[in-house]
Amino acid sequence: MELFKAELGKSWRRPTLELTIALLALIGAGTITDDVYLSSLDRLDKELFRRISYTTVVSFQQLELLMGLLCSILASLSFARDYEQGLLQTLMSLPISRTRLFLAKLLAIVVPLTVVSWVYIGFFLGLNYYFVPITLLKVLLPILFTIFVTLVFYFGIASIISIKIKKTLPSVITSSMIVMALFILQLSSPASLEGYITYTPYLAPIMYLARTFNLRYLNVPIDVHQPAWIFMGLMILYALAFTVIPHLIFTRYFEVRE
Repeated sequence: MELFKAELGKSWRRPTLELTIALLALIGAGTITDDVYLSSLDRLDKELFRRISYTTVVSFQQLELLMGLLCSILASLSFARDYEQGLLQTLMSLPISRTRLFLAKLLAIVVPLTVVSWVYIGFFLGLNYYFVPITLLKVLLPILFTIFVTLVFYFGIASIISIKIKKTLPSVITSSMIVMALFILQLSSPASLEGYITYTPYLAPIMYLARTFNLRYLNVPIDVHQPAWIFMGLMILYALAFTVIPHLIFTRYFEVRE
């Protein structure tokens, strides 16, 4: 627990937290709609639920690139900067297992970023649909799970790069470029590949949410009719694969040089 608190304080020291909140608030403000007239409805119908779920998925879609970049940068700093400053060497000389250290770094970055992102999505949705709090909560719970799993994936990518490169700036640039490449891929893919692009790490979370809420149209390359559990399985698979790999590298093959 003390290790987690130390990593938490180091990763989110000023002005990191303040900048993260400001950026999320700036993007989240774009989700405010003019659906206030819906508050006059006496009952919650399917159309209202569709509007809420659609706005929720779009909010996640707008935030995913920013969340991926923030998580990748923080993960790169957590490993590469600590190594350059000698802090990582000091920690690894203590009677602490490398697994505990790796998990502390993962949770110290992913958990706060998940909570902050989820709260902001919920806050701006609440401005639109405050009159149906129970329905909002039902819609937001899958979002919470999706944010966490997605951020674990981005943490894994950045940790692999930073563990191998061990240099702060190259690690940050490389991991950020990979996140941007995944984003650009789903925007500029050729028509022949559109069906496959929906199964990539960037679009799989969006497709999971879209299928969970039975949204047949969303800003994705094609209308895919695979069930939600397919995309949920892909999300978990990506997250596990890109967590196990850096964990093995860090615990078994990472060399500390004074």
